[in-house]
Amino acid sequence: MEAPSGVKGRPTRRAALRGPEWLLGFLTSLLSVRAGSLSKAPAGVLTTARWRLLFQVPASLARRPRLRASPMISARSNRLLAIMVGVLLGAPACLLLATPAKAQSAFSREGLGEWLEGYDMRGEALGSTGIGTIDPCNFSCVNPAATAFSRKALGYVGLHGSVNWTDDGNGAARVSSGMISGIGAYMPLSSRLGMRMSVRPCANGAYIIEERIETGGDSSESNIHREEGSRGMLRYAADLSVRGGANWAVAFSIGLQAGSILDESEQNFSESGWTSTTDRRLLRFRPSLIYGGGFQWSPWERMALGGAFSVGTSMKIEEEYRSAGGSEWTRETELDPSHGAGGGASIFLAKRVRLSGDVFWRSWDEVRLQDGALPQAGVHAFRNTLRWGIGLERTPRLGPRSKDWDRLAFRLGFAWLPWYIQTGDGDAIHEWRLTGGVGIGVREDRGRIDLLFAWGRRGSLDENGLEEEYIRFGFGCAFASTLREY
Repeated sequence: MEAPSGVKGRPTRRAALRGPEWLLGFLTSLLSVRAGSLSKAPAGVLTTARWRLLFQVPASLARRPRLRASPMISARSNRLLAIMVGVLLGAPACLLLATPAKAQSAFSREGLGEWLEGYDMRGEALGSTGIGTIDPCNFSCVNPAATAFSRKALGYVGLHGSVNWTDDGNGAARVSSGMISGIGAYMPLSSRLGMRMSVRPCANGAYIIEERIETGGDSSESNIHREEGSRGMLRYAADLSVRGGANWAVAFSIGLQAGSILDESEQNFSESGWTSTTDRRLLRFRPSLIYGGGFQWSPWERMALGGAFSVGTSMKIEEEYRSAGGSEWTRETELDPSHGAGGGASIFLAKRVRLSGDVFWRSWDEVRLQDGALPQAGVHAFRNTLRWGIGLERTPRLGPRSKDWDRLAFRLGFAWLPWYIQTGDGDAIHEWRLTGGVGIGVREDRGRIDLLFAWGRRGSLDENGLEEEYIRFGFGCAFASTLREY
């Protein structure tokens, strides 16, 4: 499954990323953000009144490895390539510096927020697929067996920035944000055994909703009711994989899931005679065990299949509430788990054209606090979800004689992502996403840099009374082997 690393006696084509040029590109992106090219100011106001009407919820609630330059690439090309890569790497990082630490969506106000299955940046660019794709740099956490076919040690990091436009029919609000989507490492233990460790967010509860408070005074436009959610849940996983030759592998996973979700409701008045108030609700999720497994199998050379499942255990929760009037209470309860299972397939339609598809089902109808309301009072019960995606990729040609253009992977994808939450009337909330991306190989077999662009929409004004469009930029890298081999 590995690409050749070069022929003895012949020059091997390598991308030469020089430190000063890479740093120049990064600093260019950083300065452009700090100069105000990315604005965080909302273009309008999304009203909590419309949101309460919709859901009927009370408001209280390393050093970089040095790559040897290829004599077959000119110094001018090296410099231009280095600057371009520096800008591409710097832009998502600058989004993290200039904006909140979590991606935000108004729909994350309910339940546990946005649920994330754990695809890597390459899989996101292919319409959230990868369960059945055999690739040495596949780091999708949704399938514990995804990295089993890598014969080298891997290190992975992924992050993305997004801009959301939310419309409730009375006005639109824009907010930009960013988050780290995953960090992990894979280590071959023998010729057949391998272990992967990963940390990633599995639930994101970040949102901001604002509206003006009309009091009839001259300064009532400065009176703001603001609802904000933050934090989420993280999943820490250890996967043990067994590879049987070149065409099948199985893996088992065990992990911990923990985190917290904070909801705050503030009423800020600029007029005299009115008192600003703050209500606060905090859910602390104690660590609970998550078990999973997966497989990948290639029945013949041009096709691969895969499957994965995850089973959770009950999670103990400590809930704290503090109102503006000074009342406080704390209670302990448990959250019933969500289970998931899915499958995927990939097939080469041509020598370098691969089609992939995934389907994943997750149970939500029994997820609730045992002695409380999650969903909150007045919100319709959660529903099971079946998400699917499809992707098309032109795979790279990696070798000592490959041209620069042939070393790139080009990707397109589409994903259908229904949400588990429903409106107060029981209407379903759907999301679709159109994706694209580029993969840049590092040498012949030393890893890959993945870039993502996505455009999507959540909800519908006609069906849900709320609609959200977003664009997303992502960056992920999987570097193989040890630094001294670069």
